[in-house]
Amino acid sequence: MRSADNAVGDAARLSAVAVQRELGLSDAMMAWLGRVSWPADAPELVLPDDRAAADVLEQMAVGAADRACTLAARPDPERHPALWWVLERVYHDVLATMGEPPTGWWLALPESTGPLGRHLYVWACLALAPHVRAYHARCGVREEISRVSLTGLAEQLNSTRRLTGRPGIDTSWTLPRTFRGTGYRLGRLL
Repeated sequence: MRSADNAVGDAARLSAVAVQRELGLSDAMMAWLGRVSWPADAPELVLPDDRAAADVLEQMAVGAADRACTLAARPDPERHPALWWVLERVYHDVLATMGEPPTGWWLALPESTGPLGRHLYVWACLALAPHVRAYHARCGVREEISRVSLTGLAEQLNSTRRLTGRPGIDTSWTLPRTFRGTGYRLGRLL
């Protein structure tokens, strides 16, 4: 297992302390991110290019305004190493616990992280989408249920915009369930 402090692919090999200081992350968030570990053969975090990301967002019923805001807030390991450090851990936390109910929710990043921080979980969902779809297929979940379940991302974006007047996601307890493959939309129920 690779630990959170020696993960291959860390932008600029940042330490947890440096990331916490730079982003102003809470101790609760650092406790969550600090416990993340993953097998050495775990898939590397790869974000879809803009065209593929826009297509996946549209398939998930994300509206045009939120698609545009998401694409404009693309994290990059070279330009945003501390945010990439967080994104990498969120991604690997979900992959390592696929099929297990989450023990908590995705905590809000500080306001100072701006649009990139508010869209970090959206990018995590985009990177995780093929993995959760493959998990659904292995479990015999029908394609229609899989597709509709992943539209929870659009609902979270709509809810956040409605409540805060801003694009992105502050926090979520439903998306970790959905993207771990333990939350499904069956009719109007999730």
